[in-house]
Amino acid sequence: MRIGILEERILEFMQASPGTPYSDRQVGRAVDRQRSREEPRWARPLLEEMVRLRKLICDASGYYFQFPTAQQKSLRTRRAVMSFKTRRWLVT
Repeated sequence: MRIGILEERILEFMQASPGTPYSDRQVGRAVDRQRSREEPRWARPLLEEMVRLRKLICDASGYYFQFPTAQQKSLRTRRAVMSFKTRRWLVT
């Protein structure tokens, strides 16, 4: 299934800060502020469809995330290791 212009804009917005949780209202406000004023939860059906298509992840509290890429996973691992080494250095 082909995604539309609004879905592409949502993905662009979420790719700007990967790993950050966003509510449907935050996404709607960032993508189309005018439409968000008229109908605050207009982005929810689009986000649910993108979750169904496995473009996004939704947690139990209703926040949406972008799927982490392999590069983001490795960066997260490196940060954890660096943080552990830094803590050990500061304690010693």
